[in-house]
Amino acid sequence: MRIIFLRHGEAIERGSVDDEQRFLTERGKRDLESNLPALTAYLRNRNNVEIWSSPKIRAIETAQILTSGMENKDIRFKDFIGDGDTEQLKSELEKTGAETVVIVGHQPYLSEWVDELCDSEILFQKGAAAEIEYYPDSDQKGKVLWHFPLKGLKQLVRMMGPEVEGNSFRQDLMIKMEQNFNQIAENRNRFLSEPDDVESAHQLRVSIRSFRSLISLGKKYLKPEKYQDYQDQFRQAAAEISTLREIDVIINTWNEHLLDQKLDPSQSVLIQELNRKRNIEKDRVIKIVSKNKYIDRLTKSSDDLIKTIRKSSEQDVPTQKVIDARLDKWYQYILKRMINYNEFNFSYIHPIRLKCKKYRYVSENFYGILDPEHRKRHRDVKQLQTLLGNTCDAIRNQEAILKIIGLRSPALEQEVIAFINYEKEVESNYRKLFDSREWLQQISEKEN
Repeated sequence: MRIIFLRHGEAIERGSVDDEQRFLTERGKRDLESNLPALTAYLRNRNNVEIWSSPKIRAIETAQILTSGMENKDIRFKDFIGDGDTEQLKSELEKTGAETVVIVGHQPYLSEWVDELCDSEILFQKGAAAEIEYYPDSDQKGKVLWHFPLKGLKQLVRMMGPEVEGNSFRQDLMIKMEQNFNQIAENRNRFLSEPDDVESAHQLRVSIRSFRSLISLGKKYLKPEKYQDYQDQFRQAAAEISTLREIDVIINTWNEHLLDQKLDPSQSVLIQELNRKRNIEKDRVIKIVSKNKYIDRLTKSSDDLIKTIRKSSEQDVPTQKVIDARLDKWYQYILKRMINYNEFNFSYIHPIRLKCKKYRYVSENFYGILDPEHRKRHRDVKQLQTLLGNTCDAIRNQEAILKIIGLRSPALEQEVIAFINYEKEVESNYRKLFDSREWLQQISEKEN
């Protein structure tokens, strides 16, 4: 489902009346009346839209301006929006049958909710809005699709996707590329402001990989050498973060194992050395990612890519047709490879994992147009990717720990060997799971 968070417009100062009674200023009303019609138009052709509002006057007035151009002017007032109750928000979202929910509310709650649902930091100025893709029936984190200040909402006219105007695939792909690149820039800023947060580095890498999946979708619009150049540019940008991510995975793996064994991770010489290595690698990545040429090079590639796609003479087709066909092709590849599995080895499993990732990225970018069957497949592929990912990590971590740490002291050598033996045990367990073929049979049955 989609959620659009909208902060109320400019209101009279605090203290002049009770907070619940604060109303919009005349300037606040004018600014909303000038800019909210773009959001209204963005929503116009969507099915099953609900407008939820805080019961505070300034939010009600904002919601009324938004709905003034809609056929359905029904506004549902929710106390939890005014109170910032996160658990009630999740409960209400799970119960609603709406495909899109617009929530008109307040700071700091809107920022806190986006952070909770998406692990993304967004500051909502008065009248600002953001849309997220949210999966209430899944543990998967949501994804921020766009975020604009009030006077930037008119940009939504350029972003009207297939749910709104039935755009061609070329147009929808360019829109998704713009949105994804904005996410890369936002995740870069988040990493630079919070480099010790392991999720910030991970999300920057994921957003770059997601963009690369869109480049794959646009391959038919590009000359082979240009296609490869674009892929290489973004592959290299993601590769700069790979070792840092590798260290974070190893730290998390060993930390969890030690806790399971009732041991104190802070006393681990391996954890201490890994943290030291992480700080060195973190500083190296910051030095690279913080340079203007890092983001400028990607910006230039992104702009050139979109411009090339726009000018392509290749015949266009409907978005639904392209996405369904591509996902079906990838799903059949995944299914066939898993059914034909007969020997446990990294070189066989890893390509399936990569295809699962690509399937996920494209599904999540175009989730709004997926039918129930493709949404179900998305959940299945996500589960399979997690299993394959854990398996590949257990194998690769055994080599990575030696590359990153080595064997430089008796105490460290002892713990590194213990880590490798633990990962060998994990690998063995996954090997038994694969060789049993029970879960492979379940996947096959889903398609019969």
